[in-house]
Amino acid sequence: MTYLGPFVLQLLSQKRWKRKDLAEKAKINESTLSRYLSGDRTPPEQEIQRIASALGVSEELFAVAQGQIPTRLRRILCYDNPHETLSVLTRLAVRQSKNIDNDIEELSRSVLFRYYNIVGKEFGYPVDIRDLLRRVYGLEVQEESFSRLELGRTIGEFCGLFIPGYTRMGERHFSNVVLLNKDVLAKYSSGPEIGRFTLAHEAFHKEMWDSREILSSNRKNVVFCRIKHVEHNEEQKAERQANHFAGALLMPAKSLRAALDKYPKPFDLKQHGEELRSLYGVTISALRVRLQRLRVGIITT
Repeated sequence: MTYLGPFVLQLLSQKRWKRKDLAEKAKINESTLSRYLSGDRTPPEQEIQRIASALGVSEELFAVAQGQIPTRLRRILCYDNPHETLSVLTRLAVRQSKNIDNDIEELSRSVLFRYYNIVGKEFGYPVDIRDLLRRVYGLEVQEESFSRLELGRTIGEFCGLFIPGYTRMGERHFSNVVLLNKDVLAKYSSGPEIGRFTLAHEAFHKEMWDSREILSSNRKNVVFCRIKHVEHNEEQKAERQANHFAGALLMPAKSLRAALDKYPKPFDLKQHGEELRSLYGVTISALRVRLQRLRVGIITT
């Protein structure tokens, strides 16, 4: 089973391209491209590379979309709604990708596109991240003092918890919720920006959790997120990926580059940073990291 056709058509819709635009950029005959998308022909590896490059996504993503996935997973992916299938494919591509940065950017665009399709003209910046969590993922947000909860883990300062499955903490019961630590938020920020970034960070864990539900029987009911850096390991690798996703979700590359056009180059973070960070509802440090990731020239002093 292949989802290449609907997957590519979804990407074209997001980019507001027509098939002929993709054909020109990938240097493929338009009628040949149509046969690939309809499933009449299987594209050779060289043309897959050109299509992926033209769309700005990884070849791994196309491999998954062409059905190069485990048999058990293919059975699970037989959704009636193709958008659900494509959402899972995108998450799996991120988990399996060698080109993780590009795929995280693509995943964030996909999530924003899903949210935009729900809210329509209500969409704007700063992104209403609580509403996004509720409408896209069905997750509620609660603020709690973590010092009052029996967490079972106390090392570091946890600013957020994503709880996908039923969990008991002391006398409290939680499920399908994101918790924000009121104590940490009060300590590190006088405004809501750090909480917004944490919620966007947790959205990545939700995306990855959904694919973990399929791929693994080793499941935890709580995903912890620290506010301070910890030693490098696989857990921290996932945390860095979640931070990348959060920055891309709150400050999409296309929107951010358009906003930067009205400022002198290189961008003076000290002079104009407050105005730009307010537009997206993030901290100055989050804005600086995002600009550096996008390789935007900045002045910091």
